[in-house]
Amino acid sequence: MSRRLSSSAPNRPPNRSKVGASRRQAVMPVIAARSPSPPAQLATKPRSLVPKKRVHPLKPKVKGIRVAGAIALIILLSGGIAGCGWLALQLIVNPQSSGWVNQWFPGWLPSRGAEHPPKTLQAIRAELRSQGKTTGELLELGQNVSFMDDRTPATDLLLPVLEQRPNCQTDCDQIVELRLYQMAIDGKTATSEPLYSLVDQLAIAGPEESFAIAPLVDAKSDNQGSSRALPLTSVTRYDLPSAQGVWLNLGGKRDRGNETLAYGQIIHYNPSRFHLSKKLQWTSPTGENPIWKEVTGGGSPELIINHTIGMEPQFEIYQIKPLNFLPSPVQLEPISLSESVLPQSAYQSALLLARGGLWSTSLKWLESLKRKLPAKDWSSTAQAQLDLIRWHAQVTQVQAESSWASPSQQVLANLIDGRWERALQVFQSSVVASHETADVLKADGGALENRIKAFGQTGSDKLEVRAWGALLLTAQKGQPAAIAWLKKQPKVTAAEIAQITALTKRLDPAFTENTLTSNSSRMIGTVQPLAQMNPADWSFPSGKEPLQADQQSWYQVTVTAFHTGDRWQSDTFSNLPTTAIALWKRLGLDTTPTLQLVTWQPNGEAQTVLAAIQAVRLQGDRLQLLVSGDASTGSSKPASHALAITESALQWLSPDVVSLGHWMQRQPKWTAKAIPALTQELQQAIALPTGTDLETLASHWTIQLANLTGSTQPDVILTLQPDDLTTLNPSLGRSPQSSPWTQPRTLIFSSSGKLLYSELSVEKGQHYRAISDLGNPLPTLVVDSPKQYKLVQWSTKRQQFE
Repeated sequence: MSRRLSSSAPNRPPNRSKVGASRRQAVMPVIAARSPSPPAQLATKPRSLVPKKRVHPLKPKVKGIRVAGAIALIILLSGGIAGCGWLALQLIVNPQSSGWVNQWFPGWLPSRGAEHPPKTLQAIRAELRSQGKTTGELLELGQNVSFMDDRTPATDLLLPVLEQRPNCQTDCDQIVELRLYQMAIDGKTATSEPLYSLVDQLAIAGPEESFAIAPLVDAKSDNQGSSRALPLTSVTRYDLPSAQGVWLNLGGKRDRGNETLAYGQIIHYNPSRFHLSKKLQWTSPTGENPIWKEVTGGGSPELIINHTIGMEPQFEIYQIKPLNFLPSPVQLEPISLSESVLPQSAYQSALLLARGGLWSTSLKWLESLKRKLPAKDWSSTAQAQLDLIRWHAQVTQVQAESSWASPSQQVLANLIDGRWERALQVFQSSVVASHETADVLKADGGALENRIKAFGQTGSDKLEVRAWGALLLTAQKGQPAAIAWLKKQPKVTAAEIAQITALTKRLDPAFTENTLTSNSSRMIGTVQPLAQMNPADWSFPSGKEPLQADQQSWYQVTVTAFHTGDRWQSDTFSNLPTTAIALWKRLGLDTTPTLQLVTWQPNGEAQTVLAAIQAVRLQGDRLQLLVSGDASTGSSKPASHALAITESALQWLSPDVVSLGHWMQRQPKWTAKAIPALTQELQQAIALPTGTDLETLASHWTIQLANLTGSTQPDVILTLQPDDLTTLNPSLGRSPQSSPWTQPRTLIFSSSGKLLYSELSVEKGQHYRAISDLGNPLPTLVVDSPKQYKLVQWSTKRQQFE
C-alpha cells in the first residue's frame, strides 16, 4: 500500500486519530441542516486538495482533510452557528481557501508550492544525478487544471526516477519512484525553458521473487523463491477514456529456465486529486502484460491477467469498484467463484464444475439456468461469474477443436474441455495413442483428478468419466487400485466394470509390445566415435547376431528427432517403450536398420558413408543407437562429428543461387537496410576497418534465395567463406589453422533486409549446413552446433529460428 495511507506517520496532532472518515461523514448532515445560503465562493467547488508540505516521507497525503475535519468538529462543538458551519465545510472541501488557520495552527494546513519550487527539467535531472539516480522519459497523463489554482489549464506529466541495481552488468536501471509534475503557471527561465512543479511522488519497489514465480512453483517444492524485490523497468499508460482516472502499468521480465515470466504493478492516478496510488501487483507465467477489455458488458473495461500454464487456462479478471477514500476513490476487485450469489442448486453445481476446471460444462449449465430464470433474478454479480467462466471456456474449446501433432496432446485437450467421449475415442484410435496417453496420466499433478472429482460431486453419473477415473488410477497406482475404486462407485454395473477394465489393459506395456506395428524409420541424430564398446550397455532384439566388437568401427548416435508415423518427436523420448522388442519396432529399425553418416567439407560439399544399426538404448530422455562400420575401410570412416540420418528422413532442398551484386542492383531497398546491418556485424566480429566499401567488395559473393519465414518474397542466405573474411581483414589470414575463422559463417536476412540469423554474433558457434523439407509448412535448417546437429525452423510467434 502507498506510504500515504500509513496510519503511523509522526508529527500528527494529538487528537488526529479520532477524526476519521466516518466522523467526517457524520458531520456533513449537521452542516447541511444548519447552514443558510452559502457565500458565493461555495458555488464553485474546488476540484483538488493537494498537500504540498511533506514533513516526513511517511506523512499521509490526507493530512489536510483530517485536520480540516478536526477543526470543523471543534467549531461545531463550540456552538458555532450557520457561518461557522459554512466555514467548517470550506475547511473540509477546500482547506487552501482558509490559509489564516495556519496562523493559529502552524503547519497543519499545507501550502501549495512552498516545499518544492518550480524547476527546469535539466535542474530536476541534475539534482537526481547528485543522488545517484537518473530519469526516464516524461509521460503525458492528460489535460487537467493547475494544482495551484484549480482553474488554469495544465498538463499532467509523469517522470520515472531510475536507479541502478547493485551487482548488475546489463539492463541495470530500475524504477524506484514516480513523480507527478505540472508545468508552472507563467513559469519560464531567462532561456525560455519551462518550469515544472512537483505535484506528487510515489516510492516504488517491485514484487517479491516468491510472488512472481508462485504460479510456476509446486506448493511442495523447497524452492519457493526469495523475498528480494524484483526490478520494475518499464512504465506504460493504458488508453482508457472511461475508466475513472489514468491507469499505468509498471512491468519487468524474468527468465526462468526456458520460460520468460512477466510481473509488475498497476498504478492509478486520480486527476481530480492529483494522487498516485498502487492498486495491484501481478505476475504472468506467459510473459504477457495485463490487458483491459470489457468482459462483463457493464460498459466499463476489466483488467485481465493471464496465469495460464501449458494447456491449463487460468485468468484473473478485476473490476473497477468504488472505494471510500477521497484521494483515490476506486479499487480493483477480482471476480471470484468462491461463493455462489444465487440460491439455486444448479448454480452452485456449475460453480463447483468451474472451480474443478470444467469450464465449458459449467458454462452450459449456467446459460441454461439463466434462460429459465426471470431477468430480475439474474444479478450483475452472477453475470460477472458467468463471463469469467466463459472467458476460460473459450480457450479450452479452441484447444479441443485444434489439430495436435501428438495423440496424447489431443486426448489432454479434450479432457481439459470436458469432452470425455471424444478423449476416449482418440485414446483407443491406435496403440501409440494409448501408450502416449499413459505418460500423460502418470504426469497428472491433480488437474485431471480434480475434474473427475468435481463432476462426481454434482451427482452426475457418466460412464466415460468413470472410465477416465479408472484409467488415471491404473496409470498412477495400478489396475487393482482402479478396479477397487470402480466397484465403490454408486449404481455401477458389472457390464460397466468389464468394459472399463478392458480399457485399462491398453495401458499395459505388454499390450504395446504385442500390437505395435512397424513404421518406416525416419531418424536424425549426431554421430560420435566410440573408443570402446561394451555389449552389456546396449539392448537388441532377440534373433540378432552376436556383436563382433573387435571387427568393427563403432559409433554412438544420439537421436535428435524421429518420426512417429504422424509427427516428428524431438529431444524428449521418455514416452517410448522400454523393452528392446517394442522399442525396435517403434523406431522402425526392423525394416530400416541402416544409417547415412554425413559430413561437410569446408567448401560446403557433403560426404556420406553407410553404417548398420546394431543396438539401441533408452536412458531417461536420451535415445541412443549403436552403429558399426567396416574397420578395414578406413577411408570411409566419418568424421568425429557427423550427421546421422535414415534414408527417408529428410528431403534436401536446393535454393536458387545468385550473385549478391546482382541482387543488390535489383533490390535497392533491401540493400539499404541489409548492408549497414552486415557492416555492423563484421565490425564487431572481425574488426572490419572503418571506411571499407563493403558494397563493392561483396558484389562478387553468392547468396541463396529460399522462403524460410513464409513471406511472399524469398529470404537471403549469405555464407561467408574464410577467404572472404580474410579479404575484409587480412590479419585473419595470419591466424593459426585452429582459428574459428577457418569455418564458413552464415547470415540470413529477410526479404526486407532485416537480419534474422548471424553466426558472427547471436548464433556464434553454430554452422548452417543445409535446408530440408520435413513435411512442415516452412522449410527446416540443418544446423551443426558444438554438441549436436539441430533442426531449426522460423517461429512466427517469437520471430526467430528455433
